[in-house]
Amino acid sequence: RHEQGHHHAFGGVPLQVEDDGRHVWVGAEGLLRVLGSRDPEDVLAARHAGRWRRDREGTLLLRVDAVVDVLAHGPGRLDPRTVRLRRYFEREVLFPAAERRRRGKGS
Repeated sequence: RHEQGHHHAFGGVPLQVEDDGRHVWVGAEGLLRVLGSRDPEDVLAARHAGRWRRDREGTLLLRVDAVVDVLAHGPGRLDPRTVRLRRYFEREVLFPAAERRRRGKGS
């Protein structure tokens, strides 16, 4: 699997993270494992309506900014693990991606 040089994990669970230059995406499988959820992928996709896609292998990917929004406003938003996961995505995934875009690739 193409890693793009960035390795992400939360609570020992590896997360597939992809940056397509416009948005940062996280694989649904790892996210579901981190959340301890057994929701089917179609339920997860519906929760992130219009902010998901499938890669060439058929893996469900969710926009990380949408995941942060759902974590911030959904049920269990005050659960300490949910708060830590949201902060992880903000600090370790979204902020570095925004900085890379701000600086320009290779500039």
